Amino acid sequence: MIERIRDHNNLNGIRFATIEFSIIAFVGAVLTLIMLVLGRWAPGLIFLGITANCLVIVVAGAYSWRAGKVGTGWSSLRTKLQRDQITRVHPHMLLDTVILVIALLLPFVVVVAVLFETFTAKSRSKR
Repeated sequence: MIERIRDHNNLNGIRFATIEFSIIAFVGAVLTLIMLVLGRWAPGLIFLGITANCLVIVVAGAYSWRAGKVGTGWSSLRTKLQRDQITRVHPHMLLDTVILVIALLLPFVVVVAVLFETFTAKSRSKR
């Protein structure tokens, strides 16, 4: 999984990926605190999981950034030749991206399900 994260950071640009996931981690941490303060343990723990997942990517990016790596970034996808080269070097990149997205966003699915269930239960109990 760590190699998938490093490859993904490299192809998206290490600085971009690190900053992007830092912002998501910050928002996740704020939402975690809000939920826990409100006594909403399930969503709070879900947001904590999202934050932890994002911090793994931030730490991997920070190590690469500190080592002086910059990554190829989106500019590497401008021409068909460059995209074909990336596909040859990273034949499983699409699958790796899907795995990362599922690993990072699956908690959001649970949050939506919990919120939906909470609001529908409240509206049913008011009837």
